[in-house]
Amino acid sequence: MDDIERELDNCAEIFDLMDVFEIAGNEEDISSFTELQPQLQSLRTLIDRQVLNRPKLMEGLDKAFHKNIEAIHNRYGKIRQGIDSAEIVDPDADPIKVIRKLTLFLHALEHDQTLAMKYTKYQQQLKVIETRIFLNLS
Repeated sequence: MDDIERELDNCAEIFDLMDVFEIAGNEEDISSFTELQPQLQSLRTLIDRQVLNRPKLMEGLDKAFHKNIEAIHNRYGKIRQGIDSAEIVDPDADPIKVIRKLTLFLHALEHDQTLAMKYTKYQQQLKVIETRIFLNLS
């Protein structure tokens, strides 16, 4: 933001020199430059507000991450129970039904693994403490 403001200051000086030396400029450029100043100030105000609001936003994100991670762990627990269930470990169970159930479990685990990686990436980008998510089937 500071770099943009420095460049705009340079442009303002050029336009001022053009006025002093009575050099004709492109009216559209001058008009656009004039309109840019209030927009830049609005942007600066928005950024300053969000910087002040960052702790509250980060707290909300952290709660959301933990809630979603807890849901992943809960689903993982249910999948573990399903895998250990009698109908899966029974040697006399219908193999087609067992394969279907195991396939559903696998898809659910893959989905949750993708979500877990996404949450970890978000936490890295936000430079917050990463929540370790282990989905171990052994």
